[in-house]
Amino acid sequence: DGHTVHVRPGVSQLAVLTACVDLPDGDFLVVLTDRPERDLGDAVLTRAAGRTVERPDDWDAVAGMTGARDVDAALRRHGRWAATALLDHRPEAGWPAVATDVLMADEALGWLLARLLRQPVPTEWDAVRLVEVLNTLPARSAWAATDEQLRRHLTRWAADALGSQARLALLAAQTTAVSVVALGLALDVLWSTDGTAEPDQLIARGKIETTFGGIALSPAQVRALATDARDITLRMDDANDPDLPSVLAQAERVLADVRWPAGARQSDILPAGLTARLEHLAGRITAHLNGTVRIDEVEQALGLVLGHRFAHREDREVTAARMATRLVRWLALPGVHDVPADLGSSLERQVTDGGWVDRAVAAIWTGSQHGAVAAAYRRLADRVVEIRDRRGEAHGGPGPFVPEFDERPPAVQEIQKVARPRLV
Repeated sequence: DGHTVHVRPGVSQLAVLTACVDLPDGDFLVVLTDRPERDLGDAVLTRAAGRTVERPDDWDAVAGMTGARDVDAALRRHGRWAATALLDHRPEAGWPAVATDVLMADEALGWLLARLLRQPVPTEWDAVRLVEVLNTLPARSAWAATDEQLRRHLTRWAADALGSQARLALLAAQTTAVSVVALGLALDVLWSTDGTAEPDQLIARGKIETTFGGIALSPAQVRALATDARDITLRMDDANDPDLPSVLAQAERVLADVRWPAGARQSDILPAGLTARLEHLAGRITAHLNGTVRIDEVEQALGLVLGHRFAHREDREVTAARMATRLVRWLALPGVHDVPADLGSSLERQVTDGGWVDRAVAAIWTGSQHGAVAAAYRRLADRVVEIRDRRGEAHGGPGPFVPEFDERPPAVQEIQKVARPRLV
């Protein structure tokens, strides 16, 4: 109300008395002191409002900042650290106003966590949201820079309020620059749902525990974080998030760092897992061509390829896998190896299946960037082309089959187009 308030330290009785004497008329004085009343004596207390030393309550201050009349008992039980942190990290615009007269524990500590992770206040927290936030480097950097004691307290609260995976996410974020989602994807294969484990896998589990502060990881905790990481990854894919390739690559590097890179090949999300499935399909195709594997085993291998969660991201590879499997089926059809009796029958056969067979061969001719897969496809294509060529040559058709799309040098392609014209 236009009055001046002087704030002075009261390190002793004499210091307080001096401040009182020096106070200009009409002004007010606040003395901050750590001295008990007996040290200050009546000479000071008779000059004090209420003749006593007021003991400020941090919780009262916190409640006042949020418009609450009181603080939830559960929040008080967390200890003085919570009140101090809420006072120290108060946003410039202040904490939000509470909807009720009481400031609740999860509400206040959720605000505090959001403030420390540079998120809007308030933020609605659950475990998935926390992992998503910690997937960003700024949030991880801010968390790593937070006071160690405060991190420990908030990690304990998050584990109780959000789930055990929240604890793992916060522990990882303070010790590593790696994406927390990537760590979750690595855990997904390290602790697979089938409960089995290879010797190298068990060793890798021990190595990755250092990322989480050296704590022993339980299967329940791990699976919870892995499940959240998978869900977030699929959402990133739906949103065409440009960070997704980096997250997937980091997960594979984590498995390499813990000396179990083979684990990435067992994943149904990581790129190495799709490569492994394509190579398995190629092996089944080769074995079928050798007469040691039935068609249904090739079909099952294709099912594994299509079952990879990110198979759709490799359209060319998956299209080639589908076409290769169709050609395997075609080779097993009755009469495929028979040469038509006349030109009319040959033309009918071309209309019936020759066109799509040509297309399928073109798809697999250069349909894979993986050497083992490409070799299997080429062998399959050679088998099919041999049959197609016999059909065409029997009735004056075109010479040896030339795929419409291949990787031969352009000059060679032009020469062969002239030398080997195709019927359309």
